Amino acid sequence: MRDLGHPSGSLTTLLLLVCCLSLNVLASDQPTRYDGQWWLSISERQRVGYVRGFSICYLELVDRTAFDGGSLRLYSTSLTTDLQNHPESRSESAESILLKVNKLLPRQKSSSPPNETPEELAAKWGANNDGDDWRGPDMFQLGYVQGFLDCYSKHTRLEYGTFSRTPKWYVDAIANWYGTGPDPEQLNPSREKTRIPEVLFRFHD
Repeated sequence: MRDLGHPSGSLTTLLLLVCCLSLNVLASDQPTRYDGQWWLSISERQRVGYVRGFSICYLELVDRTAFDGGSLRLYSTSLTTDLQNHPESRSESAESILLKVNKLLPRQKSSSPPNETPEELAAKWGANNDGDDWRGPDMFQLGYVQGFLDCYSKHTRLEYGTFSRTPKWYVDAIANWYGTGPDPEQLNPSREKTRIPEVLFRFHD
């Protein structure tokens, strides 16, 4: 008679396979740690997107006098250079390094999001922060959502709701709402000027 207290070889293999699959699922569900190591592993477009999303959130919901030190690319390059020159900082959050870099950059005459004029700042969420940035697949978009939600989750009272899905899910949801797709010319003209955060907030939990 088979000893039910000791699984057969095939059953043991099956159990091990189930355990491995479960561990993989759990690992894939873990939120991304946006630290220096992560920053150095992503593309330049994703870095620029992170700076854009983070700075838009920070200026609108935290401190409207921040981020007046230059262009998106300047912030991204400065953060990368800081990490390359200080490997010990790679365990720090991208947010903390970005805020540190922000303090070190020379101040401009007026506070505004990178690449925006004072007039554009007067519009909530910035004037050039709409469907035009969501034309066709672009790693900028993933970085934008990651940066925006990184700021939003840490520096606000979650007044617009919580966001428990993956950043990629929100990238696709925003694209579907704007009507954009692989073709850069695809965009619903009646929705084009709606600000990206206003679209993102439609998909809160």
